[in-house]
Amino acid sequence: MVTRDWYSKDWNVTYTIIKQDENDWEIRDGEHPIAKCSQEYIDDKDSKEILLIDKKGTEFHITPIDKTHIKFQQVSKDGTLGSTDAVEFVKKQY
Repeated sequence: MVTRDWYSKDWNVTYTIIKQDENDWEIRDGEHPIAKCSQEYIDDKDSKEILLIDKKGTEFHITPIDKTHIKFQQVSKDGTLGSTDAVEFVKKQY
């Protein structure tokens, strides 16, 4: 299991992204689960993007910028609210 905390200044929120294994991920806001997801694989071998999809069809696009920054975008499936612009998250240091 790999756990990382990421902070977004734009949203003023810290998300914890937990990778249980290749196909079992969880995104949490503190103690509150945001989504339990499975990873979808992207055909482009050069892409560093991680695409996670929850059971409701919401997509979470996570793209590493460098070792301490990621770009995060949440896109809800058609017909539901929640599509967002991509925002930058910074890895929290403890």
